[in-house]
Amino acid sequence: MDDLSIPVRSRMRVPLQLKRTNADLGEICEQTLGEVKASHGDAVFELEKSGDLKGNWDRERLGQIVFNLVVNAVIHASAKLVHISIEGQDLDVVLQVTNQGSPIPPDMQYSIFDPFFRTEAASSAFPRSGLGLGLFIVREIVTGHEGMVEVASTEAKGTTFTLRLLRVVRHQRKLPIGEPAK
Repeated sequence: MDDLSIPVRSRMRVPLQLKRTNADLGEICEQTLGEVKASHGDAVFELEKSGDLKGNWDRERLGQIVFNLVVNAVIHASAKLVHISIEGQDLDVVLQVTNQGSPIPPDMQYSIFDPFFRTEAASSAFPRSGLGLGLFIVREIVTGHEGMVEVASTEAKGTTFTLRLLRVVRHQRKLPIGEPAK
């Protein structure tokens, strides 16, 4: 699916189509980090895993989430170290991506998930580029999985994106065409 279709679908309230299969978020992170390392070899990526990391998710879309968050840390926060932790809990799996780069100002922390949002910050090695869809896409994919995403960013603690993904969808109700959701 074309990433540019995601804002259009969202605006029209058309749910993101997901191809759910049994997937292991730890494996997805390892594979995605391997891809990111190829183009960002000067950054260090730490991966910490604990518990059962399996769920019924769209593998490709979760890889896109990890890619967007890790690359954003390297490019926009000028982070040289990115720490990724994944913890399996009872009904869900929590993914955290943390860096000690430049913090996100408090007044921007909610807006960064808006479509076409761009900051002026970028490292000198990677000038500002892109359409400003990366974090919006992260939010839409997480929402499609009935999860949640949030950010906390301070000078002292760095920036942490936290995602909570349900292992299994609570309900999946398909509506006939033209029937409004209740």
